[in-house]
Amino acid sequence: MKRSLNTLGSIILFIGVVLFILRFQSGMDLFYTPWLFSITGLGFLAFYAISAKEETSLFCRVGLHKYEKIGWDDEIKSRAVYQCQRCGRKKTVFRSV
Repeated sequence: MKRSLNTLGSIILFIGVVLFILRFQSGMDLFYTPWLFSITGLGFLAFYAISAKEETSLFCRVGLHKYEKIGWDDEIKSRAVYQCQRCGRKKTVFRSV
């Protein structure tokens, strides 16, 4: 059920973006239809992100992590290691030296 909610939200958001482009390209008057589709699709995607992910912080569930640099990787010297302050998720980023 939750996976289908993600797919449905993506499709509705895509339709909203297509209607925005159609509105500006052809000059059709679609009233508030593109806004309605876009906001509904974003709402479905936000609900799926909040309910499906298992992080403790609400910001981390949506994808707004607060990373801080903990050091450099041992294998590759130009790769930095970051860790989220809220949930502890680690990521590695290549940095130009």
